[in-house]
Amino acid sequence: MVREVMTDEELWEQWKKTHREKDLLPLLERYEPFVNKQLAIFGQTNISPTLIKAKAQMNLIDAFKTYDPKQGVKLNTHVNWHMQKMKRFVTTHQNFARIPEPMVFRISEYTQAEDKLTHRLGRAPSIKELADELKWPLSHVERMQKVLRKDLSLPLYDLDPAQVQSSQWNMIQNMLPYELGDKEVKVFEAISKARKPLSDNALAKKLNMSPFEVRKSRLAIIDKVKQFGQIQ
Repeated sequence: MVREVMTDEELWEQWKKTHREKDLLPLLERYEPFVNKQLAIFGQTNISPTLIKAKAQMNLIDAFKTYDPKQGVKLNTHVNWHMQKMKRFVTTHQNFARIPEPMVFRISEYTQAEDKLTHRLGRAPSIKELADELKWPLSHVERMQKVLRKDLSLPLYDLDPAQVQSSQWNMIQNMLPYELGDKEVKVFEAISKARKPLSDNALAKKLNMSPFEVRKSRLAIIDKVKQFGQIQ
């Protein structure tokens, strides 16, 4: 006797009852063409195909989680609606600007001065002390501190659960190394395993790299994390 093929809704009902991975897999396989369609549509942008596929898969799972058959809509219609989010994702991230090389040098210069003064003074230096050491205007030091607070803290140290769901961050951690260069992978792994934030100098010593190489790698990692669309 030939076994009848389950409908999309029946596969969804089966997974909804158990929420087990083995019941989710047939549903993901059934809807893989929907993910591949997004790759075909947006694969020519300057966003990595890996990121596009990951985002499409996340949209797909979100669609499964939010589907309500009582609304009288078929599952594939609901999935199609969720896939419309891909256009906004690509539009937002395809022109993501990398930090210019001169800015990387200035950040490296700043952090080295900060580490030097912290070691010398036994405390965090003031803005004026940093300005004197760097021979920068106070306004430049203040601006640099704002840049570092905004861009260099969350993605690499303590992520706020309100900003990134743990399951999404786990996916990023698993996939990110494939998008990074060798030095960037070394920095990312060292930061991920550290029990507390490490300065560029500490990482440089640990990894046998220069502080500038560490800072440049750190910025590249943040760039990639942002392209996943998780950090706003």
